[in-house]
Amino acid sequence: MQPANRPPEILGCSLATFNNTYIDLITPHIIKDEDSYMSCILGLSGKDITRNRFRAPREVTVVRDYDSFLSFTNWLPVKADLFIYPINNPIDTLRSSLYFKVPMSFHDGQPESRVSPHHIPNICLGAIGICTKVCLFFPRLSDPDRKDVELTFKEKKGLYEKGLMPVLCDLSPDTVTNWPVNYEGAQTRARKARGLYQYGTRPFPGARVRHLG
Repeated sequence: MQPANRPPEILGCSLATFNNTYIDLITPHIIKDEDSYMSCILGLSGKDITRNRFRAPREVTVVRDYDSFLSFTNWLPVKADLFIYPINNPIDTLRSSLYFKVPMSFHDGQPESRVSPHHIPNICLGAIGICTKVCLFFPRLSDPDRKDVELTFKEKKGLYEKGLMPVLCDLSPDTVTNWPVNYEGAQTRARKARGLYQYGTRPFPGARVRHLG
């Protein structure tokens, strides 16, 4: 029995693993990728956009409710517009445990290590729709003496001026014509009364999002 103050171990699986397992259960033969995708939609949402793949006389006795999905990738598998935060809201920084570990590399040439994401310096890059947030993790900024995973002012300034702005100008110069040229300018524009900030977003076209990775 688990101690009262110890969270239960959570065994996760990738969406691909879930999909393959689901397909194995409902079809006796190998199917095309597009059919696998359709079955994935059925398994995750209950929406049968092709046909009912359950073989009679099998009956559905379980209803799933997926509260959220988490994905850690080296690129953005997104086709929708990405709404980027010039100034991030610290409330979106991951500080709480997700109860699983993710392989990350801390140094060039060294193998990846499995770490808890909330121990890694991170920042919310932007949003997709109203339900999806995109965050960046920086394992090479990790340090045993570091007090907080929130990026420092210097790190945010470097990300904005040496990372984000040059990439956006190269990929979609028309979308950054109204962006401040430096991080201090972005802060000034976002600052409201009493030193508070308004964390607005700027759109980046979905057709180019995949190139951000």
